[in-house]
Amino acid sequence: MTIEGRVTAAVLEILDVDESQVVSAAAFQQDLGADSIDVVDIVVSLENEFGIDIPDTEWAGLVTVND
Repeated sequence: MTIEGRVTAAVLEILDVDESQVVSAAAFQQDLGADSIDVVDIVVSLENEFGIDIPDTEWAGLVTVND
């Protein structure tokens, strides 16, 4: 699976949206209806998926799926 596919899967796991909505330019809160807890859950899911640690200072600036 591609990186984009893995990110999309992580977003879909947390948010109840159609897969077609999860595009690079989609803003988590404005376009996908995520709240701050959803964004944290997405970050944790991505950390687990990719085996990385995303510092709070980095993920606090996440606005879009592309970020």
